[in-house]
Amino acid sequence: MIRVLFFFFLLINSYADEKVKLSNKKSFYNVTSKLDILEDKEKKLNINQIINSTEFKQIDNSVVNLGYSKSAYWFRLKVYNKNRSKPTLMEIPWPHLDYLDIYIFSNKNSGDEESDDLFISYKSGRLIPYTSRNYEHKNFIFKIPNIPSNEEIIIYFRIESDESIIFPVYFYDEMKFFNKDHNEEFIFGIYYGVVLIMFFYNLFIYLSLRDKNYLIYLVYIISLGAYQLSINGIIFSFWPNYTNWNKLFLPLSAAILQFVLIILFKNLLNLKKEFIWEKKAIFILTIMSFLNIIMVLVIEYSYMIVPLNMLSFVYMITSISIVVRAVLKKDRTAIFFLITWIVFLTGGIVLTLRNFNILPQNFFTMYSLQIGSTIEILLLSLALTDRINTMKKELAVLNLNLEEKVEQRTEELSKVLNLLQAKDLTIESELDLASDLQKCIFPNKDLSFPFLNFVGFHEYLMKVGGDFYDLMPLPNDKVGILIADVSGHGIPAALLSTMYKISFIDSCRRNSSPVEIFKEVNKNISNIMDSHDYLTALFIIIDQKGNIQYSSAAHRPAFLFRKKTNELKLITTKGLFLGMLDDANGTYEEKSDKLENGDRILLYTDGIIDAFNQNEKRWSGKELEESFINSSNLEIKDALEKIKSDWRNFRSNKEINDDSTLLLIEFQSSRI
Repeated sequence: MIRVLFFFFLLINSYADEKVKLSNKKSFYNVTSKLDILEDKEKKLNINQIINSTEFKQIDNSVVNLGYSKSAYWFRLKVYNKNRSKPTLMEIPWPHLDYLDIYIFSNKNSGDEESDDLFISYKSGRLIPYTSRNYEHKNFIFKIPNIPSNEEIIIYFRIESDESIIFPVYFYDEMKFFNKDHNEEFIFGIYYGVVLIMFFYNLFIYLSLRDKNYLIYLVYIISLGAYQLSINGIIFSFWPNYTNWNKLFLPLSAAILQFVLIILFKNLLNLKKEFIWEKKAIFILTIMSFLNIIMVLVIEYSYMIVPLNMLSFVYMITSISIVVRAVLKKDRTAIFFLITWIVFLTGGIVLTLRNFNILPQNFFTMYSLQIGSTIEILLLSLALTDRINTMKKELAVLNLNLEEKVEQRTEELSKVLNLLQAKDLTIESELDLASDLQKCIFPNKDLSFPFLNFVGFHEYLMKVGGDFYDLMPLPNDKVGILIADVSGHGIPAALLSTMYKISFIDSCRRNSSPVEIFKEVNKNISNIMDSHDYLTALFIIIDQKGNIQYSSAAHRPAFLFRKKTNELKLITTKGLFLGMLDDANGTYEEKSDKLENGDRILLYTDGIIDAFNQNEKRWSGKELEESFINSSNLEIKDALEKIKSDWRNFRSNKEINDDSTLLLIEFQSSRI
């Protein structure tokens, strides 16, 4: 008996001491299961009362899904820093919380009420202006303060929402979060890209066939895209200061989508006379869905969200029942339609059950509508095409002029396709012009300096790209040497490279330090850029005596070859990339060195050392270094050609997979 009591005492203490332990070894933590929860039914508790409350209960699940609730909820999380020094971000990836208040305390005073140990608080939620968030992001992102080693903080959360309350909490390394966020944006980009492609594809078909079902389908695609933007929280950034509209847009877009779906379902299935009760059911659902749109606009949100989800569930069940009966009646369109709708309805049912806390939250339940709707969009478009073909066959029996009509429609479609081809030629022509214009951002080949020789080379993955280099005269007979690489490829990267080039030129007029130039460019660009695009760069300043100053913004190290000693040295410093983080300005550092007559510097971008051959072997920095050393006894132009030749011979027929740039500099003190 004593052993049992002792074990029970240890178990209680282990739960009481449940906390998140941070270290440098892990870059991601799902801390949801570490939360303690307290329900505030009257919504009257404040932080001072919560600190000393003994009513918190521990959560053992990795997901918190409370469904629809009128209560406010408090959560408590203990965070202990074992040996972590990396910046940490906290993400709450459910954008439909009306209010989210966060209080962070140090744990030195053990919750002593008389001690002022609160040191950070945040107020967020979808009813708080989007621009007031700690990070302007579709989810709620917060920066965890630096915690001294072997010390602890306590985080309290207060949440309140009319929407289904789901509350996952994740910790990330700052860079891991940005990489994860970039991948999510890529996935969402694919999804919304499919939506846009299908919209324009079916728009052209509608313009050709003038079939009303394609017009309804186009309205459906727009409604679906708007609803997905809302459910994902992306829509908040469109009108950041209209918080009530952000809250209303979710049920409104859902109600409109449901109404359009019912009309599309009714028209596509084309029920015959024997489907008496089915027609009545669809008519009733149509009226209810239309009234639902009006009620969403005039009735309090909290009273509408549950009936809206219930109506969606009833519509799904009714639709499947009607389609199954039509399939049994050997309706060809219904067979195709059943396959299409089962995919989408499955996603909708999963989402509804998750909102009612019947299913847990995970990747499938969170993105079930995106997965289902993507497949549904593609299949429904095929169902529309199949129905058109079926109608054509039926009309062929009744209408002898069908062939003439089809021929006319085909000619109209051919005109549309010819128009698209003409537009493609126009785009190609404009890309050629853009390529010619972008060459202007590189220095003129006739540009010369009394103590420097230079030669450069670039090859873009597309007709335009994001790599560039420049040599800029500076005060006191100095020369600034810049090589840069914008993230991404193609037209966006080309536009960004031009913008960065202008910013560098402008900054060089006021600054003569590489670090100060980086700071000013980073500040200017990050203030106007909302995307996660960035630029890596290396900036070197050389005077006529061979003194150099240099700084790197996360760019590849340059190679310095000393002619006199045949030694090779790397030119690099610490520093984050430019254009995305204001905090990066504190990371740049500057170093100096001395060049002698004949010394050479080789600068390059990622595409050079990320090239592969047909055996998938990479031409790495080691190969580039060897080629550079082996060409050191040649004239500078021949040396660059030797390096290019080695690089291309290694690749053989393999295409490059990134923009590629080389810049070779030679110091000639004897020319002064």
